[in-house]
Amino acid sequence: MSVYHYDNARVARRLIGFLLVVLGVVLMTGLYYVKIRAQSAKVVHADLIAQIEKENLALNVLRAEIAHLESPERLSQLAFDNLGLVPTQNDRVITLKDIDGQFPIRDSGVLNIPDANRSGVGGAANLFEDERVSEQGVTP
Repeated sequence: MSVYHYDNARVARRLIGFLLVVLGVVLMTGLYYVKIRAQSAKVVHADLIAQIEKENLALNVLRAEIAHLESPERLSQLAFDNLGLVPTQNDRVITLKDIDGQFPIRDSGVLNIPDANRSGVGGAANLFEDERVSEQGVTP
């Protein structure tokens, strides 16, 4: 009869070998998972790039349409056709120096200041009205 003697070194080597095999399987599974995720991310990236290019083409078309719609020749033609507007003539333009001659300042007695009771404005309107009345010689 033979006696089987357990050798601790041999058990330790078998345990380490088993753990290394398990670790290898876990690492291979993790590597496979990362590979699959990277491939799907690559596909998503390619789809996004294609979508961005498509949107850029649509944006260029919209910019061309805006340029056409905002063209000054087209707008002036529409203004003339639909509204009867014509460009301003040079003789209708005045400078800042000519404003006083074209539009003189009115006399302060001509101002029509509404009654403070009707307009809801406070004492400022009453002051102006009292001054105008006292200038005319009528006492309030």
